[in-house]
Amino acid sequence: VNMFPDSLAEEKLSLVEGQIRPSLSLIINTSHDFIILSHRITKSIVRICKRMTYDQVDENLEKEDRDLTTLYNIAVAHDEFRLNQGAQRLDKHEAIVFPREDGGLRLLVIDESSPARMMIGEMMVIYNRLLSEFAVKNNLPLPFRGQPPSDNTETPNVPQGPAYDYLLRSRLKRSVVTTEPKFHATLGLNAYAQISSPIRRYGDIISQRQIINFLDKKEALYSKEEINNILKELEEPLTKVNLINRESKRYW
Repeated sequence: VNMFPDSLAEEKLSLVEGQIRPSLSLIINTSHDFIILSHRITKSIVRICKRMTYDQVDENLEKEDRDLTTLYNIAVAHDEFRLNQGAQRLDKHEAIVFPREDGGLRLLVIDESSPARMMIGEMMVIYNRLLSEFAVKNNLPLPFRGQPPSDNTETPNVPQGPAYDYLLRSRLKRSVVTTEPKFHATLGLNAYAQISSPIRRYGDIISQRQIINFLDKKEALYSKEEINNILKELEEPLTKVNLINRESKRYW
C-alpha cells in the first residue's frame, strides 16, 4: 500500500523512464581506487534514461557494463570503509508470500547480498551518510538513527547459513531515533538518517525538506522540538505497521 496516491507514487513522483524529475542530488568525486574524496549536495533536474530491474542490473554487471561497474566498485569501497569503522556485514534473505488466485501460494525469496541489491543498498547508505554529516556540520536537526554496539561479540559456533545470520541479527540492539546524531553500530557510522526514500517514508520527507530549506535560505525549517513532535506522531502508526508486517510473515 503506497504512502501516497498511485497517481503520485507511481507517476508524478516516480522515476518514470524518459521523464524529467526534480532531485536532491549528491554528487561525489572519487579517487582511481573509488575512495570518495569530495562531494556536494544540490537541488537538480534529472532525466530518467532507463529503468532496470535488479535482475537486469545483475546481468549487466556480469557483462561488465562500464557505468554500473564503476558504481559497484564505489559501493564495495564504501562497504570496506564502513567495515573498518566497526560495521557488521549481515547477510539477509527476505521472504515474501503472494496468495495465488487458485488458492495456492507463491514464495519470493530475495537475496539482499546480490551484486545489484548490495550496490543499490550501499548507494543509499552513502547518500544518507553524507547528507547526515552535512546536517551535523550545519546544526540541522534530523531524525537521526543510532544503535548501541552489541554486548556479545563472540563468534557463534553455528554453520554459515540462515541460522547463523538470524543469530547475529538477534544479538543486535534496537536502534533509536533522536534529533542528536549517535553512533550506529551495525552501519559503523557516527551520523546517519534515512533520507533517500521520500515517497515511502515520511521521515525522509522531513529530512529532505530540512536540507532543501537550508540550501535555499541558510536556515532550518524544523526545530528539534518540532521534529520530536513529528516523531511522536509517527511512533504509533509505525509500531502498528511493524506488528502487522511481523505477524503476516509469522502467519504464512
